[in-house]
Amino acid sequence: MKTIYIRLHKGKGFLSKLIKWQTRSEYSHASIQLDGGLCYESREGRGVRAFHASEDFTKGEQVDFFELTVDNNQYLDLIMFLREQLGKKYDYTMVARFVSRRQAARAESEKWFCSELVYASLMVAGVKLLSYDEPWRISPEHIHASPIIEPCSRPNLATRL
Repeated sequence: MKTIYIRLHKGKGFLSKLIKWQTRSEYSHASIQLDGGLCYESREGRGVRAFHASEDFTKGEQVDFFELTVDNNQYLDLIMFLREQLGKKYDYTMVARFVSRRQAARAESEKWFCSELVYASLMVAGVKLLSYDEPWRISPEHIHASPIIEPCSRPNLATRL
C-alpha cells in the first residue's frame, strides 16, 4: 500500500481569484504528491510538469494536504499515466468554462487543467474520488468534496526519501 497526497492550493492571483469565486471555493489549484515528494501538476503558463515538493513554486499561497491510500498496482498505474502527460499544455479553454459558467463538451485533447489532471490520473489508476466520469467537469472544490480523501498535515519529506 502507498499513500499519495492531493494538494489543494489557495492561490492569490487574478485567475485563482476568478476560479475561487466561480466555484464558490477557497481552492483554486490542485496537484498530486507521490511518496518521496515527487509532485505533478498542470499549471497555467507551464502545462504539465513534475517537481519535488521541497521546491517552493507556490509563491506564498497556502496549500492544504489530503491523503489517500492506494495499492501498489494503482500506484504504478498512476505514475505511468502522470509520466505520459508530462509536457502537455495547460487547458485555458476549459478553465474559462468554470469562470464563464459556459457548458462545454470535452473533445479529446492534449491539454489539461489542474484538477482535471489529478482526477483523471486517479481514475486511470482505478480510484474514484467521486461518481463523475468526466474529469473535465472537476474543479478543485469537487476534489475537496470527495469522501475518500482525508485531511492531513504536510508530509515530512525527510522520513520519506
